[in-house]
Amino acid sequence: MGPAADTGDEYRAVHGGRHGGCAVPAAGDAAAVSARTAGQAKRVADFSAKQVNLTWLFLPTERDQLKAARPDAKFEETQGIGGYIYLRTDKPPFNDKRVRQAIYMALNRKAIRDAISKGEGVPEQLYHVGYPWARQVKDLPQAKYWEYNLAEAKKLLAAAIGEGKTIETTWEHADAAIYTQAYVDTATLAQAQLKQLGINITDVTKPYAQYISTTYQGQYEGMGHSPRAVAYWLDFVTERFTMKPQRGRINLSYVNDPKLEELMDKQRGQFVWEERLQTVRQIEEHVAEEQYEIYFSTDTRTYFWDSNIENYRPTAWFPYTHLMKAWRDA
Repeated sequence: MGPAADTGDEYRAVHGGRHGGCAVPAAGDAAAVSARTAGQAKRVADFSAKQVNLTWLFLPTERDQLKAARPDAKFEETQGIGGYIYLRTDKPPFNDKRVRQAIYMALNRKAIRDAISKGEGVPEQLYHVGYPWARQVKDLPQAKYWEYNLAEAKKLLAAAIGEGKTIETTWEHADAAIYTQAYVDTATLAQAQLKQLGINITDVTKPYAQYISTTYQGQYEGMGHSPRAVAYWLDFVTERFTMKPQRGRINLSYVNDPKLEELMDKQRGQFVWEERLQTVRQIEEHVAEEQYEIYFSTDTRTYFWDSNIENYRPTAWFPYTHLMKAWRDA
């Protein structure tokens, strides 16, 4: 839950025009000036007061505030990819998939959505449910793991670590400066839910730069939490799960699974879409069973811009907006 990378940037377009038949921001005294703002409340206030001309993303609470404050503004929404928990599957206790499955079933995603995004969003999986070819979680054979079932989760955990035993671990994540308060609140709510399961978590909050340079490089123990970007290439799963010839760039769960490696190698060499899709679905189901990464829910992301800003649209793909192609009419 939470946007993939909310930099807090808003933009004040001084002037713009079209050059050579293509839309570009004007240069020099007509430059688009980026003004970093601090915090969601200030971002809402700045656009409401027309201090900036267009915005980065807003989640539902701030979206509704801006709709009321700026009925003249244009806006567009897109479903954002859900964030996830990664965990050290190369070490006890998270090397036991029953522990990971128990975590999945102990998370009340609906309660988190109700608290953070006005109930909007749907459960997320490895292949972003916004892809036209990906399955919704409810259509996966392993859909039961996404259903909140604390009693069943406790049975799984007891079978894995012993009746009456608990897990002590850490959860590392960035602060709210870049990823927004919704991201931090997701961690807080999820940690409280997992305590009911019997997992006692010590929260470790790091400044963004420190988090990216340590935890997000795989330098952590226990659990971590990150947003995701929507990949625009199909083989993004390899960098998430491979150990060949070394740990993939974002194989933060330290997955080492020969069967999964075989499937990833197979799909990479398939050039007939119908054939590759069948392999992709095997990967989809294998990861849904093993629960190497624990996914939250999608979120609704809304972007606003002044009525005289043209050709500005959000996308589901990073970097989510196309400022370089936008201009302001007089």
